[in-house]
Amino acid sequence: MLSKASQAPAVNRSLADNVTCESAASSEGDGKASSRGDVWLLTPPGLAVSSLVILLLLILAYFLLVPYGLRAYVSWALRQLILVPLSLFRKLPPLRGMSCMGLFAVIFLFAVGFGIYWRTLPGQSLSARFSRENTTVEDQIFTGEGFKPAMATNEVAAATELTDQQRERLVASCGCTGR
Repeated sequence: MLSKASQAPAVNRSLADNVTCESAASSEGDGKASSRGDVWLLTPPGLAVSSLVILLLLILAYFLLVPYGLRAYVSWALRQLILVPLSLFRKLPPLRGMSCMGLFAVIFLFAVGFGIYWRTLPGQSLSARFSRENTTVEDQIFTGEGFKPAMATNEVAAATELTDQQRERLVASCGCTGR
């Protein structure tokens, strides 16, 4: 019900059987969006941008405030730390092709043996892990009628409280049917 002069929603609407629906304009906040749910910096993109800006500021401060000699020493130490595995690999004696293939075969056989041992442990076989006898009625997802979603699918969305802006939109979208 919009009045033609102001193009604003009416404060209260009355329907049959004395059912009254208040519009969003008359709810708390006077039409202003609450700051609780609208802080962009607390969203994942906002946190990512904030951390990127802080990282860039720290890098800038490092280059502007740390003396050149100390920066050279730090970069040398980091380079040595990163290149330690490469220098250790270069110190190894050269291996012939058959020796290298033999090492790979031994590692592969060791991994296969460990996998076989792991599967022989109690409860690790495929039949024990995926049998229908081990599931209860509540845990069983697939039934004869087809897919049955888990009960907790919408639990997080229903357990969180509405923000003021969501509450205002819900009140504004009230159909006023009395149900």
